[in-house]
Amino acid sequence: MSQLKILFLDIEASNLSASVGYTLAIGYKWAHEKTAKVLDLSTHPGSKTTDDRELLKAFEPIFSEADIVVHHFGQYYDIPFLQTRRLIHGMKPMPVVQQVDTWRIAKKRLKFHSNRLDAILKALHCPYEKTAIDFNLWIDASAGDRKALKYIAHHCKMDVLVLEWVYNHIKAVWDQHPRSIVSRDESVCRVCGGRAHSKGLRATAQNQYRRMVCTKCGFNWKGGRL
Repeated sequence: MSQLKILFLDIEASNLSASVGYTLAIGYKWAHEKTAKVLDLSTHPGSKTTDDRELLKAFEPIFSEADIVVHHFGQYYDIPFLQTRRLIHGMKPMPVVQQVDTWRIAKKRLKFHSNRLDAILKALHCPYEKTAIDFNLWIDASAGDRKALKYIAHHCKMDVLVLEWVYNHIKAVWDQHPRSIVSRDESVCRVCGGRAHSKGLRATAQNQYRRMVCTKCGFNWKGGRL
């Protein structure tokens, strides 16, 4: 049995548009590690305050190692923002990686009153809290204030921890989840590696398949053909 490398990702930027704003911080965490890390403009400064080229360069080898990237609304914001900033700097785009978007899981398979990450974490009683950011703090950080940027980086780190916790609590309902565990043993869950058992059948027009259910995370999938 082998496990693919899962990367949790969150970014903070000075503007919603990548052609106007720039990257302030990139938070990430590997599923197999305990701590979340943050790269920001204070640790990887450019030639001027608005230059995020070195920050993007530093994150490139990290992203390239990932087999699966998990984010919240990142399929529509984080990844496109980073790709756009790289193209603006004349850099090659990041490689195409399988993505799991917790916002999409919530929208397509669940029914929270809001699909925002802070709403989901409160509904699920997540032990982590998203830190609040005053608008003036964004302005200061965007202008290069190191104290403000440090707070933005901490906010980004907490978002990554919240993201991982939420992902682990809702991933089982996402039937389109890519295989993250590779094993020839059909009783091994393809998402978390837990033990699974056959529970009922799934039928197509041509065949019948075992319906496999993980006893650890609850994920279920189409097993072997009968």
